[in-house]
Amino acid sequence: MTAQDVIYRVLRHCAQIRPGYIASPELLNDCLLEWTALWDSWELDGNMSPAPVRAVYAFPANGGYLGTFRDFEIGPGAPDFNGALPVSIKKANLLLATTPTSRLPLAIRNWEQYGSIAVLTLPATGVTTELYYEPASPMGIPSAAFGIIHVWPPVSHGPSLEFWNDGSLSSPVTLNTIVSFAHGYENATVFSLAEKVQYLCPKEIRRPNPKLAAWALKSRQSIRNANQSNPKARSDFQTGRRGGGSTSGNLTLIGDL
Repeated sequence: MTAQDVIYRVLRHCAQIRPGYIASPELLNDCLLEWTALWDSWELDGNMSPAPVRAVYAFPANGGYLGTFRDFEIGPGAPDFNGALPVSIKKANLLLATTPTSRLPLAIRNWEQYGSIAVLTLPATGVTTELYYEPASPMGIPSAAFGIIHVWPPVSHGPSLEFWNDGSLSSPVTLNTIVSFAHGYENATVFSLAEKVQYLCPKEIRRPNPKLAAWALKSRQSIRNANQSNPKARSDFQTGRRGGGSTSGNLTLIGDL
């Protein structure tokens, strides 16, 4: 289905258009903007974003876009790690090229901890122990389109980076964008969006639907319940979907990946 098909459902639940009618282009675009804002807020909530996904990237031989062997751009089309742009990184490991393959858990640091490292410039080796992720932002450097993964100490080409991040919710760009939903997300999106946009609709047709708030709350809660019961929310991430997970220094042999 297209984004406009979904918005048609939204407006029908708002009781603002009759069956078979088409809303004005201005109202359709208003709904599209609210959809972007809605999913953006969900991505900040670990129990509303889709289940964590695993990513693996080999460290580039050139040492990253700055040649420092500790700073690497990530995102669609990025020169270092070309892939999906993480919202945040929950758990990370260094994958060592051993037989069998082994994991070295990395400590996830925040900007203040990373900014307190006294000596950044060291010779690159085959092992790093700490990671700080700098998400992309409109004022980002060097590019708003890419996030930056910082590791310390600098790591040479050979091992790979493995991490988990929440699945992303990419809102449609245009009304003709084809949309697919994970289980439970279609109703949650329709009812939550209807709850938001009903006050943008022409009031002369009908009053707002008093049941929308209850439908929206129930559909969102079903997603939260499903995400909380996901084994990854309890075992891999001991402090919940938004927690930092285990950062112990134990080396774990996991066989071939």
